[in-house]
Amino acid sequence: MLTDLKHRTLASAVVGLLGIYVASAILIAFFMRRHGHYGALPTALVSLGVPLVFFLVFERWFLVPLIKGPIERMLGF
Repeated sequence: MLTDLKHRTLASAVVGLLGIYVASAILIAFFMRRHGHYGALPTALVSLGVPLVFFLVFERWFLVPLIKGPIERMLGF
């Protein structure tokens, strides 16, 4: 139970610092490499592709802004 609380706290802190898109890319890459044992290419494609699709769907199509990090702010979003 305490470990779960630590993971949730860490995830919330990372999302707050980096934004939802960068944090989700890191999380997906970590789980694919660590627990799925996928290679570098599939991990890179999926961990970059999923946040990109989420960005397009939520920010552009539904016009629902999600938590932004410094990278999104530098790019002007």
